[in-house]
Amino acid sequence: MHEATIKNLRIIEQFLKDNHLKAEIELSGSGCEGRCSEGPNIIIDGTCYHRMEKGALIDVLNRKFGTENNGGE
Repeated sequence: MHEATIKNLRIIEQFLKDNHLKAEIELSGSGCEGRCSEGPNIIIDGTCYHRMEKGALIDVLNRKFGTENNGGE
């Protein structure tokens, strides 16, 4: 697994824990979905988000799940 993917997984897991969403969300892994040059990529409910570094990832999670938590920072 790519280092950025591992970092993003940790960010997502912490976000879910901090926002009491862990039991409601199912995580699964895949490759780069054929778009490796645009990665790291995250798919949420069928929508693919590209170049998901920490700040962008937390913004997407906050928008998608309607929270104001900063993802554990």
